Amino acid sequence: MERASNKKIIADLPKKLEALGYNSINEIKGLATNSNPEVSYEKRTPKIDHSKCVKCGVCVEVCPYFALSMEEQVIVDEEACFGCGLCQTKCPTKAIGGVLF
Repeated sequence: MERASNKKIIADLPKKLEALGYNSINEIKGLATNSNPEVSYEKRTPKIDHSKCVKCGVCVEVCPYFALSMEEQVIVDEEACFGCGLCQTKCPTKAIGGVLF
């Protein structure tokens, strides 16, 4: 159920952005911090402990930014990652760290 709702959010994103007058997610990234220069954001990307990872693919499935992929091991695309921490919270073996405190 949760994976289906994540996919619906992702599928609906382009039309929601268009309704608000934006063409891509990149156009709205940072708008909140641009309006308040005292707010800062330190991007944190997931660190994978490959000795704990069982390659179940949950992190890849839940990532709304498509920043994780499964090859011989989980790969993090640091450019695509927004640092939301969803992968870290959903990892059943606690193999992902570095995003949330």
